[in-house]
Amino acid sequence: LTDVLEFRRVLFRSLLEREAESLEIPVRAESVSTEDEVGPALRRVLDGSDILLALPDPLVYNRNTIFNIILSSYQNRIPVIGFSASYVKAGAMLAVHSTPSDIGMHIAETIRQFIITGETGLPASAFPKYFSIEAKIEERRVGKDVEQCGSRIIKKKKEIEKEKERR
Repeated sequence: LTDVLEFRRVLFRSLLEREAESLEIPVRAESVSTEDEVGPALRRVLDGSDILLALPDPLVYNRNTIFNIILSSYQNRIPVIGFSASYVKAGAMLAVHSTPSDIGMHIAETIRQFIITGETGLPASAFPKYFSIEAKIEERRVGKDVEQCGSRIIKKKKEIEKEKERR
C-alpha cells in the first residue's frame, strides 16, 4: 500500500508540474514522508503562494491535519481548492471533484465507444472526463487570484485545443 501511495504522489506531482508549466503557472510543492512534516512543509508552501491545491494524499490531507491546513491557509489569506465536496464544508473555498454520476457517465461513454469501435483491449486509464465544482460563496472575496488563474488556465487550454485541431 505504501508503494502505491508513493507512486500516486509522484504521478500527481509530475502531472501537475507538467500542466502548470505548459500554462505558465508557477508551482510550489513540498514532499513529506511523515504526518509530522506536514506543518513545516505547509508553511513553506504558503509563503508566496496564491492558492493551495489539495491533492488526494492521505498522508497530507486527513482528519488529523485538515483543520490546521485550512486554518493556516485562511490566516494567510490563501484559498484552498479541494478534491471533494467535504473540503468546502471544512472551509475550503472551492472543490473540484467527480460525483458517482460524473464517473458513471464517463464509464458509459467509454463502454459505448468500446462497443462501436470493436476494440479488443481495454482502454488506457484516464482521469474523469466530467466533474462537479462546489464553492463557498462567502469566500469568493479571497479569490481574485483564483479567478485570474482560472481565466489564464481556460485561455491557455483553448489555445492548446485550437492548436490540436489544426494538426
